[in-house]
Amino acid sequence: MARGLPPEAVVKTVSFSPLRVTYEFGGERFSFNTVSMMLLALAVGVIGGTYGIGGGAIIAPFCVAVFNLPVYTVAGAALMGTFLTSIAGVIFYSVIPSPEGLYHGPDWYLGLLFGIGGFIGMYCGARMQKYMPQKFIKFLVGVVIVALALRYITLFSHSDAFHERSSQQGDPLAFHKFQSQILNRREHFHAKKFNS
Repeated sequence: MARGLPPEAVVKTVSFSPLRVTYEFGGERFSFNTVSMMLLALAVGVIGGTYGIGGGAIIAPFCVAVFNLPVYTVAGAALMGTFLTSIAGVIFYSVIPSPEGLYHGPDWYLGLLFGIGGFIGMYCGARMQKYMPQKFIKFLVGVVIVALALRYITLFSHSDAFHERSSQQGDPLAFHKFQSQILNRREHFHAKKFNS
């Protein structure tokens, strides 16, 4: 796997124990506590299972910002973890029964579109990563995370207010109907936008 790469571009495991992992990359040594990493992965798994995300988008920034690991070594590991947890998530969501009146199984067509776009994007990203400085990648990920967080907070605050009103009126499915109406309006808006 390391054929043709300079020695400093290869990840070399120095030590591996139940409590700590140490490796070399780019002429520097990095280490992390395995228990802390497992607890982080557990928390990310719960969040990923709840919101339907593979977890790499959450765990990779934590590994870089909290564990001080280089972006170049975190990317491949996060993708491997995302691959495994995504397979488990599809199985769990296919098997676990849903509450009455709600469907939460996989949307296979949407998943296929995510997969095709993600596959092409991953290939391009892996090829381009070595030409981008680590600071730029960190900055770009930070900007995306902040922008998404702000968008999520504004959507959450609007839907939370509606959820409180609908629960006071006694309709437990009103919030899900409201979400469907928002998605239908959004699809209608985008269809109008692209057809004009």
